[in-house]
Amino acid sequence: MDHSLLEYKTLGGIMKKTIVISMLSSLMAFLPLTSFSAKKVDSIQSIQTAANQACSGNPDKSGCERLVWITAKVAMMNTSFYLQSCSAKDKITKENKASCDEAERLLTRISNTK
Repeated sequence: MDHSLLEYKTLGGIMKKTIVISMLSSLMAFLPLTSFSAKKVDSIQSIQTAANQACSGNPDKSGCERLVWITAKVAMMNTSFYLQSCSAKDKITKENKASCDEAERLLTRISNTK
């Protein structure tokens, strides 16, 4: 798994955990747009809108927006891993068990966010 989410620590020290939580909360507000019931949704624009909202007023707006996109990348990679390695419960290998459990927890958390 790509650990580039940890790069936020190197963005001049401006990013704080509270900013990350705030940005994730803003991103979660846009998750309904990605549901199967949504029609003609521009995913790029949805994430950019969330980034704009989450990073408004941040002195390091470009770093903040980069973190939003990295967070989206982590969620995408998690979903891809889960679909490839974990969706068939009876075929999960011992090596992947812990990673599959974590991937499922993240997907459940995202799915349950309202």
